[in-house]
Amino acid sequence: MEQVAGQISERLFRGVRTISRRTFRLLIVGAVALVLSVLFCLNGQTFAADQWTDITDAAWKDNYGLAPEQVATVAEGYSDGTFHPASPVIRAQFAKMSVSAFCLQTASPPTPTFTDVPPESFYYPWVEGGVAASIIAESGTYKPFNQTTRADASLVVAAYLSKKEISTAGKIVGRVATYSSLAAWYKAEGASVLKYYKDKDGLSEQAAPSVAYLAYRKVVQGLARSGRLYLDSGSVLTRAQAVAFIIRAKSAGFDSVVKTAPKVTAVGPTRGLEAGGNAVVIIGSGFWGAKSVSFGRTAVSSEDFSIDSQSQITVRKAPAGSGIVDVVVTTGLGRSSTGSQDKYSYVPDLAGGDLAVAEAVQHVGVPYVWAGDGPYGFDCSGLVMYVYAKLGIRLPHSSAAQSTMGTPVARDQLQPGDLVFFYNPVHHVGIYIGAGNMIDAPGTGSFVRIEKVWTSSYTGARDVLSPPPVALPQTP
Repeated sequence: MEQVAGQISERLFRGVRTISRRTFRLLIVGAVALVLSVLFCLNGQTFAADQWTDITDAAWKDNYGLAPEQVATVAEGYSDGTFHPASPVIRAQFAKMSVSAFCLQTASPPTPTFTDVPPESFYYPWVEGGVAASIIAESGTYKPFNQTTRADASLVVAAYLSKKEISTAGKIVGRVATYSSLAAWYKAEGASVLKYYKDKDGLSEQAAPSVAYLAYRKVVQGLARSGRLYLDSGSVLTRAQAVAFIIRAKSAGFDSVVKTAPKVTAVGPTRGLEAGGNAVVIIGSGFWGAKSVSFGRTAVSSEDFSIDSQSQITVRKAPAGSGIVDVVVTTGLGRSSTGSQDKYSYVPDLAGGDLAVAEAVQHVGVPYVWAGDGPYGFDCSGLVMYVYAKLGIRLPHSSAAQSTMGTPVARDQLQPGDLVFFYNPVHHVGIYIGAGNMIDAPGTGSFVRIEKVWTSSYTGARDVLSPPPVALPQTP
């Protein structure tokens, strides 16, 4: 009996042991699968494949600010899973990208528009669709396999965008007027848009209006080199650059005419000579069609002020005067109300800080250029360095380094000409002009402008004009 019982026990033990090994293996496999599943759910991108094999999704984001889903609305890539981001884009490919991205209809007319794009061509429907939508100009040949230059691309994109603006707003809304066509806008305002680009004279007569319009709409932003902006209109676009260019155009916004009474929110500088003659920039809204600008009871000659935009007027020569006056703008919709924000003080002489502000005001509207130190482009510290060099004060080309110069100033003690700094560590600087406002060069795609001193990121101010206090010797 004990032998039988022993045999039975041994068999049971072996069975349990066998089951335990199998269960153990299953448990291990299940645990690994569970861990991988949880990790995938927590961070799906960790294990997700990139959209294309020759450019990562991260590279699209880091280099172009685009998600692969956005890119796919313009170009699908090749059947082998590649995109060829660095390859030059040919004219036919750019036509296909544009027609697809702008949601235009393809077309297949029985008679081709171009002798070198026949109906059997793969690109025929998109090239003809561009012609039908009037974004591709008709001519004898299209040269579909030529590489696309920035100027070529601008002709197509500007044709689309300007037509869209006209259909949306009724006209092209410029800085000082509205226009019925791209050509009319360019004739009136185009030159002022292009003036800061070093290679503007290299634009062809055909391409200039399109490039200027896209620069005005911030689709063309220029390339910064040695402190200047370049258009590089003859350079060839890569496929990745073409995609980014088209997507910027798709997201471009249009201005509208603000039909409200004028309002002045800031003037700079806030002080000027009693003899007049200095420049003053007026910031606000509703300046469209301004009829007059006055300092107190003295009107500015119509030849001495210009409407830069609906929100800015530049007075080239302030009139003579005395005391403290209100700066008033009058349009067909009324007269700007007065208050502390529009006060202008006449003084017999200008102090160092006022001279700095007077110099800085002359550069309002100059584009931001990384490492730019003027006069055709500035970054924030480059503007400060340039302005104070005019006063004989040498400052480093670094906002962090400038924040260590001079003497500290409490915020409630700020005076015109003081430098105001932002972020910790410091990486932005402006010039205080009075009444809570500053002049600065904010960042890429912007211009030197007058704005309120930033609040949340403010970290301090320095006076670089006054000599530091000298410690008196201690009396023994």
